[in-house]
This record gives sequence, C-alpha cells and structure tokens, in this order.
Amino acid sequence: MKNYLHPEEAAAKVAAAIDNGVSEASSNETENAQAGTEQVNNPQSCGHSTSEYSGQEQATVAASAADTTSIEVRRQEIRLALKAHEEVQLADFLEAGFLFGDMPKTMQRGETKKNVTELRKSLERTKRFFRPIELTAARDFIEAGLGSVQRLDGSIVTLDDPDVDLIYVRPDGKQRSCAYAKLFTMKEFKGKEREYDVRVKLCEIPAEELPEYVREIQTASVWDEKTKRQVTVETFTEPSGLTMMDACINESKMSARGAYKLIFLHEGYKKALYDESLVNGKLHPSFHADQSMLERAKRNYMALKVAFRNSPDYFKNSAAVDALIEVRAHEVNDPNGVAESFLEFLQAMQTEDWCEMAMVKTPAEKKTKFLELFNTHKAKMSEDAAYAGVVEERVKAARREYNESFAYAPKKKSKRSKPSNEEIYFGGKKQ
Repeated sequence: MKNYLHPEEAAAKVAAAIDNGVSEASSNETENAQAGTEQVNNPQSCGHSTSEYSGQEQATVAASAADTTSIEVRRQEIRLALKAHEEVQLADFLEAGFLFGDMPKTMQRGETKKNVTELRKSLERTKRFFRPIELTAARDFIEAGLGSVQRLDGSIVTLDDPDVDLIYVRPDGKQRSCAYAKLFTMKEFKGKEREYDVRVKLCEIPAEELPEYVREIQTASVWDEKTKRQVTVETFTEPSGLTMMDACINESKMSARGAYKLIFLHEGYKKALYDESLVNGKLHPSFHADQSMLERAKRNYMALKVAFRNSPDYFKNSAAVDALIEVRAHEVNDPNGVAESFLEFLQAMQTEDWCEMAMVKTPAEKKTKFLELFNTHKAKMSEDAAYAGVVEERVKAARREYNESFAYAPKKKSKRSKPSNEEIYFGGKKQ
C-alpha cells in the first residue's frame, strides 16, 4: 500500500475492479476519479477554455486536479483492500484522509493513561503492534441503529455529513491508536510513522452483533473495576442501587464495597456483577432496589455526611457502615428503629468521641469502637431522660453546621480541557 499507481492507471484499475464486482464503491466516487483524470488530460473539461489560462495557470489547474484524483484513488484502493479483508498500514489510511470516530461511551471505554503509556513504550520498543486496529464504517454503524458516532472534537456524525464515508469507529484498538498518536506527537518521532508497522483492518463481525462483540472485548480483565462500573452505570440508566452507589463513590470517595453495603445493608458485593451485567445486557439482580430502599439509602447517606462533616476520611472505610449492619442484624423486633438510633448517635458524637476513634487504626478496630460508644450512648438514653434532649440538640447543631459549610464551600474552578493527543494527531473536526 505504500507505492501508489499513477492516477490514470489507478483510476482504470478501480473502474475495472468495480466492473468485476470486487468493489462496492459508490458510482459517485468512481465518477470523481474519472473526472479528475479527465481534468488532467483535458483542462477544457473543467468548464473553461484553454485560452482563459496562461500556461502556468493551466499547469496549476492540472496539478490540482491530479492531486484530487490521486487522493480519491488512494481512498478507493484502501476501501477495496479493507473489503477484501486485507490489512492496511495506518499511515496510508490516515494519509488518504480517513478519520477516526468514537462509539457511544456505553459501548466503548475511554483510554487510561497507564495503558496508553505502556502501549506507547511497547510500540517505541518493537516498532509494531502485533494486532491490527479493527474498524467499522461510521455509516454502517449508524444505519444499524447502534447509536451515535462522535468525531474526536465531540461533534456528532450524521449520514448527511460530507465526510461520513471517511469516518470509522474502532470496536477494538482505541487504546492502541491513542498510543500511536501519543508517540508521533512527540517531537523526536514526528514524521517517522512509516518506520513502524501499525495496521488497520475491517472488523469481520456483522454490525448488528457489534454490541455483544464489544462488550466481550471491553469486559476482559484489562478493564479495571472503576471502568467497568462507569460503563455499567452509563449502560443501565434506570434508578437502581447502582446509580446510588455511583453517587456515593463520586461525591464522598467511598469504596464500591462500602457504598453497596450502605444501600443494601448486607454483604454481597462482587466485582463480577459488572461483567455479568454488561455481557448479558441486563442489570444484575443484586443491583436492583425499590423506591423505599433508595429512600432509606439516601437518609442513611445524608446522616453519614453530617456525622463525617469534619472527618471525611471515614467515608474511605466501611467501619461505620459495618457497625450499622451489625446493630441492625442483632435487633429482631425493630431493626429500622435501632438503625436510626445508631445514625443519630453518629451525628451527635462529640470531640472527645472522635478523639477516642482516632486512637484506633484498622477498620475492624474502628467498627468495634463505634459499637462500644453506641452501647454507652444507649445506656445513657435509658438511664437519663434528659439525655435524649441533649442528643436531639446536638444533632440539630451538627446538621446546621453541615448545611452552613456546604452553602459556603468554595466552588471549584472549572479547568479548560485541553485537546487530547488523539485529537491533535488524528484531527477529526467536522468538515
């Protein structure tokens, strides 16, 4: 694919291939190639008489027409090769003006800095990727009803766009192409693409089966837990325990296991639940939660935010949630009542209580200390009628303090997003 034919010879080859049924290229593309060749041979066919141009102008027009013809022929050759299940050098693919687009985030994970860096180092060291980047035409993807396609600048591709037939999505190989872009945006590697063996090929999976194919690839072990969770949340948008978990994790930096236990009040969290949901195309029953359960989870979460308003690090371990589950499990007659009493106790904890908590280190020890302090709290409640009023006032004060700190918290300045190496190198702006 590196040495192309003369435009006239290539145009004839493309026309012959089409006549023999090898290509499914559009008649418009063939006509463009033929028209460009005609312009090279006969400048009068451009709509101007030869007398209108000087000799230099005629040469310029002819050269321009030849360039147009040449790139159309290159594109046609590459399309023919791809449709014949051949691998094509990525450098040739890009030089011909083809572009990358992105599938919906629910189907394709984003690149991770660590993986891209490792792939870039591997490419630099070996000067090749052993597997080609797999492509599917954006037109086929859209027409199959699989969702929208985005250019790398974020704009949406439509079937009416003039460049739609130049855009391809990557069911497999997005991180490899990002590593490629990262390498060749580095000053010392610019212009050296042809020294590296990186190829593309058409994905042989039918368009309608792409979602299952992509899920199978994307839920492999190379995905970390965070990525799997993000894709699962974006795929299944209905209200569920999963969406509540995501809020707890993003807002308070809770662990996924801790957030799951806070919502469902039992053990049962497994990383494999994400895999099963994505592969089966159905949210795992372990994430299902009815409205009453979600409302309870919101109340519990708010109580913890008030309790930990000055000690947010307590969200990072599940000691308090584990203690909540235990006191609830040991109360047969009124588990919800004792759970509310425990959360009230947490919100009413005083400085000396938190000092005691600071003396213990491990989550297991912190859980034990929470239970010990709660038992002391319960004993006071039963012995001293006035103590209940004290606790009530402490809870009100804690909630006021939380609300005030939340209202006057400094807002984070939004950072201006920089274009990625992928966008800088591959381009992909709407034409």
